[in-house]
Amino acid sequence: MNRLLKIFVIAFGLLFAQQAYAFACVAGATGAWNSAATWTSCNSTYPQNGDTATVGGGFTVTVTNGTTMTVGTDPVTSTNSTSLQGVVTIQGTGILTVNGTLYSRGDVVVQRGGRLNGGPNGILYLDSASGTKRYRLTINNTGSGNAVINFAGTAGNMFTIDGDGGRSGLRGWIDLSQGVNNFYGSYSAVQTKMLNLGDATVQAFISYQLQAGVIHTMTNVLVSGCGQFYVYTVNGGISWNGVDFRNIAIPRSTGFFLYVNDNNVINANARTLTNITVYSPTVLVSSYMQIHAATLSNWVTYNNVFAANAYFVNSTVTGYFAFTDVAATPQVFATPGNSNNTFQDSILISRFDNQHFFEETVAGNTTGANTYRRNVFDGDNYYGTDAGDIVLPTGPISLTNNLNINGAGTLVTLFNANAAAIINSNTSYKSYGVTLGETVGAATQVTQLQNNLFATQPDGMHQASAAVSQSGFTMDYNGFFGMGSGAHQTCANITHPVLSKPSYLCPASPVAYWTAGSFGQTGKGLHDVYANPNFIDPTRTVRTYGGWADVVAGAREMVTMNGFDYTGAAATATTKTVTLAQTYISAGFVPSNVLLKGTGLAGADIGAFPVSTGTGKLSVVPASIIVGPFNGTISDIRFCSTGVYGTKNCK
Repeated sequence: MNRLLKIFVIAFGLLFAQQAYAFACVAGATGAWNSAATWTSCNSTYPQNGDTATVGGGFTVTVTNGTTMTVGTDPVTSTNSTSLQGVVTIQGTGILTVNGTLYSRGDVVVQRGGRLNGGPNGILYLDSASGTKRYRLTINNTGSGNAVINFAGTAGNMFTIDGDGGRSGLRGWIDLSQGVNNFYGSYSAVQTKMLNLGDATVQAFISYQLQAGVIHTMTNVLVSGCGQFYVYTVNGGISWNGVDFRNIAIPRSTGFFLYVNDNNVINANARTLTNITVYSPTVLVSSYMQIHAATLSNWVTYNNVFAANAYFVNSTVTGYFAFTDVAATPQVFATPGNSNNTFQDSILISRFDNQHFFEETVAGNTTGANTYRRNVFDGDNYYGTDAGDIVLPTGPISLTNNLNINGAGTLVTLFNANAAAIINSNTSYKSYGVTLGETVGAATQVTQLQNNLFATQPDGMHQASAAVSQSGFTMDYNGFFGMGSGAHQTCANITHPVLSKPSYLCPASPVAYWTAGSFGQTGKGLHDVYANPNFIDPTRTVRTYGGWADVVAGAREMVTMNGFDYTGAAATATTKTVTLAQTYISAGFVPSNVLLKGTGLAGADIGAFPVSTGTGKLSVVPASIIVGPFNGTISDIRFCSTGVYGTKNCK
């Protein structure tokens, strides 16, 4: 036999041997994966590299702790494939438990009636070596019963699904959206929990399709690497019985990190998305919300855009901490207008040019006014070419009890004809007031500007090029101090509101838009107060709360609130919280000047926070620049001897 023929025969023999020893192993008993007694049709051994494995018949197969197994034949499958033939298939009433390490070189399929359990420290690798094939953990709607995926790790000992097995292929995809009826069909009775991604590390793309009548939870989930969440309902008419996303951390992700799509269905069922963390130090990422009747609480984000369309309605965002310093898009929140959403008790801080903290991007809803209350906006004294904007409404809004400090931006920018702003009881210090008629003007863009406190900044309100005379506008009972000053002064030296020329407006000579009678019968600034607020401690900021050298260091610590550090590794949760930070900063901007106490509309204090009565100070100011009658109650008066606006040597 010549040399070439010998080589051919050897090669053919090796190929034949590979094909001959690729076995379709089937579980025949409950037991360990690496026990021959567990399997049938498996060459008297257990599934190995090149084989496939099917678990069914009521059996439970366990990849035991400390064991590493590899199974698979590298089938032709990809992101767009509809094939649900898995290298590992769990069917009927079969159970696969992974406590050790399992490398799957092909899809892992859970069929109806099957269950995949992930144990503490277990790892499932979706191990592709191809640049065109993406292996999936997926659901097949074939069969009867309910497919269940349950990961029972703990926060410190998590189950891991890793889309990268080390062979440099495409990252795996957790695809829980296959089948017309998803993985458990339609049922009239309320079902038990079908999906629990609790205590799992996910390093893969996720497509998760929700269905009616089933409780869904995602608890203590870490999505690392290029992880992404896509969460959506299957079709119109489906409502969620209960959905809870909790303690999810997604560091260094790209694209949409969380995509929740309620598929345009509006119903009253509750959803919660709690303790969500995303950390992306160099790339701006997005969370997309097409959801309603939701509560989103205790999110901590670094360089994340919250993007919502018209179906984000009747929802509450609370305890949100957002820091952004990547200027890929101006929005921090892109949310629909007139949608009855509430944004409250949150801290937003930005260090890029012309940011828009809340940009209402949809102007067609009629659900109800959006509410912005008790938030802290901190500009960290950053200024490029434009300080940016805090709220840009496209419908009616209510803005109350917010704190705007350190050049965070214009408190409200009225640029849309459908805007109708009520702006009451806010405090703005070393930042910017309200802009009327930017780009587009309308006669009802602002209806109330009352009980606000503006101090040490260029303006309380200014007219932009498109401003028009307002009808039914009440502008009164506001407090001012040090106007026309600040690091980025844009107006003439403004010292005090004068009735004929209310100079807290910029420019100082505001023409006929602000003449008596053009903005309602009670809105002439007759009860405005000019007084030094004597804040308890105006040096308080996000930085000083944590003693951080910069806000990046702060973001890295705040991100550990959910138990993961900024790299995605497990971490001891910080004692610093959004609530404590907000309380600390707000306490510094409590006025102590009793001239602001009880002198607002209906006897309210002027500003976002009640005046301190325990340390009240009456600053000695010339009577000629205190406008309007004083009808409050003065107690605990402390006289100061240093200067017109003296705040020292009080006794």
